[in-house]
Amino acid sequence: MAITLSPISTPLSRQSGIYTITNEVKSRIYVGSAVNLARRFIEHRKRLKENRHANRFLQSDFNLPGTELEFSILEIVSDITQLVQAEQKWIDQFYDNQDRCYNICPTAGNHLGMKHTEETKKKMSTASLGKKKSPEHVAAIRKEKQESKGKKVYQYSLDGMLIAEFPAIKAATRETKIASCSIASFLKRKCSMAGGFLWSDQNNNGETLAAYYLEFRELERKRKSTQSTQNNPNKRKKIANGNNT
Repeated sequence: MAITLSPISTPLSRQSGIYTITNEVKSRIYVGSAVNLARRFIEHRKRLKENRHANRFLQSDFNLPGTELEFSILEIVSDITQLVQAEQKWIDQFYDNQDRCYNICPTAGNHLGMKHTEETKKKMSTASLGKKKSPEHVAAIRKEKQESKGKKVYQYSLDGMLIAEFPAIKAATRETKIASCSIASFLKRKCSMAGGFLWSDQNNNGETLAAYYLEFRELERKRKSTQSTQNNPNKRKKIANGNNT
């Protein structure tokens, strides 16, 4: 079992564009789009190896002995606002209800209708399982549920791939086992993620969310680095000496 880069994709471009994942043995193909093709390849490979890929058909074939998948760049799209349109063009060419095409949805940028496997649900719930909640925490959760009633929410991967749509935060919590207060906190941009995912009350907002996530992580990294320097006299001394040279 392996997923490799095709020769034409090496070194893999960090540009945006359309890509394919091909199973030559079964002559099956998956079509997708990404703002950063290199990052998308890494994510696909990681999820497949960890047996938690969102596309159950692709994951099932990958798990078969001897399966080798090839990641290739189909088209470079410099204008990211045209990504969905370009992806739709290629999906229209290959989509066949999972006969030879792995894509679950016929619409580009839309993963609605996908159902998580029981194994995936268990993995998604791991991060949200914790100690018994305090009365204050319970009250806060109840308040968030009341405020979020009737608002649609969209679940995205960390690189902006749409995973699912829910009619309300309550439904998202019921399906993913991720605390509603965590999802609501992310919607208010109080944290970098919720349950290992990005969330939005707007569809087609993946790229903005991915950019926010990276920016938040970078700011957090800088904050920790500054804090570490302030707490370490030796580091402060080195910096001071460096500024005097």
